[in-house]
Amino acid sequence: MPPSPSRGAASFASLTLGWIVAFGVWVLREVYGPGFGSITDFTFMTAWPALFLFLAWGIVVLPALRFDALRARLADPRLSWIAWPALTVAAYAVLVLTWVEGSADLLWFPAIVGVVAGLAFPAALRSRARSAVVALAPAASILVFAFVLWPALERFAPYATYVYGADAARSTPACSRRPRRGSSAIPPRGGAALPTGSNSTTSEAESPGSR
Repeated sequence: MPPSPSRGAASFASLTLGWIVAFGVWVLREVYGPGFGSITDFTFMTAWPALFLFLAWGIVVLPALRFDALRARLADPRLSWIAWPALTVAAYAVLVLTWVEGSADLLWFPAIVGVVAGLAFPAALRSRARSAVVALAPAASILVFAFVLWPALERFAPYATYVYGADAARSTPACSRRPRRGSSAIPPRGGAALPTGSNSTTSEAESPGSR
């Protein structure tokens, strides 16, 4: 029977899974919350949280796992869902809040990452999968989505890729094959689409002297 995965591999996988869930929450907020009804700042929200997550794992999480008392709380299913959010929010405060103005608005992101990691970390430690498999499984799922599922969506569900995708995805031929909500562009959420046609605009305004 293979040994349990290392704490480093289990923590990395748990944080990556937390990032996936938090990113999904952000996507739903962008699409269904007040705003434009589609994704904005896709590249920013993909790259920078992932970078800070990796830094937090190396600078904060791995050193924290060296302390017996803290490691016991992070691995205890009864306490991990509290201990992990406290750790991820503290890491975010140190690495981001101290120098990025306005970053407090995204404090919910590391909190969600921590809650998910707190639920996943004890389960990962109890698994019998190899450390490399545990560490790379969430990252592999991201690659499968990016290079397999997303191209399939672009081919068979172009409207979904327009709403949920980045600006670059909206310019692909797949996204422009059919009309979107009956017009050439999606209006801001809560707003009305500008009508089109001969009666929608007036090319020449009438003036009193023209009569």
